[in-house]
Amino acid sequence: MFQNPEHPMRPKMLSAVSMSDRFRQEKMRKPSDDDVAAEWVMLDADMDAKVTEEDAPTSQWKCASATEEDEWVVISKSDIKTDILPDVHVSLIKAEDVAAAFDIEKNGYPEDEAASHEGLIYRQKEAGDFFYGAYKVDKLVGYVCATRCAGFDHDSLSVHDPAGPILAVHSVCVDKPYQKQGIARAMLKKYVELISLEEGNGVTSIMLMAKQHLIKFYVSCGFTCEGLSAIVHGQDPWFDFNLDLTAKRRPPFYVVDAFTNKAGSGNPAAVVMLHPDSKASEDSDWMQLIAKEFNLSETVYVIPLGSGYRLFYFTPTCEIPLCGHATLAAAAVLFKNGANPQCPIKVHPRIPYPNPNPNPNP
Repeated sequence: MFQNPEHPMRPKMLSAVSMSDRFRQEKMRKPSDDDVAAEWVMLDADMDAKVTEEDAPTSQWKCASATEEDEWVVISKSDIKTDILPDVHVSLIKAEDVAAAFDIEKNGYPEDEAASHEGLIYRQKEAGDFFYGAYKVDKLVGYVCATRCAGFDHDSLSVHDPAGPILAVHSVCVDKPYQKQGIARAMLKKYVELISLEEGNGVTSIMLMAKQHLIKFYVSCGFTCEGLSAIVHGQDPWFDFNLDLTAKRRPPFYVVDAFTNKAGSGNPAAVVMLHPDSKASEDSDWMQLIAKEFNLSETVYVIPLGSGYRLFYFTPTCEIPLCGHATLAAAAVLFKNGANPQCPIKVHPRIPYPNPNPNPNP
């Protein structure tokens, strides 16, 4: 069952991020009927120039369609919270929470393996964009911290290289009273997702070391075990793990034959799954190029939207409002990937349906 809302346009969120200063600005407003086809543009306070990331911390933000009722809020990136479990969220650790992180660290690792308080202060200060905490309400219950490096060796791990392509994870730790509750896995998976979404940060892989009994855990989080590590840390042997972010950032895609149960027949459509925060989700030129490369009658892009999905339909030459067999193909992929077959899938085409009766009372 597919449901299409009367007004398929979602409330429009505009955001800009300056990673160096860790500022993020967001705006959400409910569109009116007149906004359905509106183009939104980030402008500076004088409404005459687009604002760049470098301007983000100081600029006053407006939008081309803004009204006096619209309000803009500028907040620190460290104040952004992302839920990972019903009562647990992750956010960047602030300087005042480093002491709590150190308490978790020293209780979670042997003395010859635990980081020092000064070491954690350094990581939060120099590599704060890669130091995330898991909070139960406002209590820090776990964290992941990392630094960047050019090579994965003992010397490189001791200093943060802001331009290093490798993100070396030093600690994945949950406070003992909160272990065995799924927090570590949910926290690390969300951490990897957040890092991978920063497509322009130059990080191409995430690496870490772990002991043998944790191999299964890290593999379940998407890492590949590369064998015994050459790095000596404490008394026990360690294993190196790697997660290729370049590969992870490639959106998964499928070619589905609709109206058939026989391969190579029916009506084929390409289905591309996109993350709502990825740059590709707003790049129509990229979508058109990929549809041209598939060279099927339709390619559909599927982006999560609230409890449903936003669908973009492209032929090899143009975007179209709707395609029946591509919608069925998208539903098949969603069900294959875990959507509940007993629940309706709500779809929101990007282009509104043309009014079949634009002038009902001539």
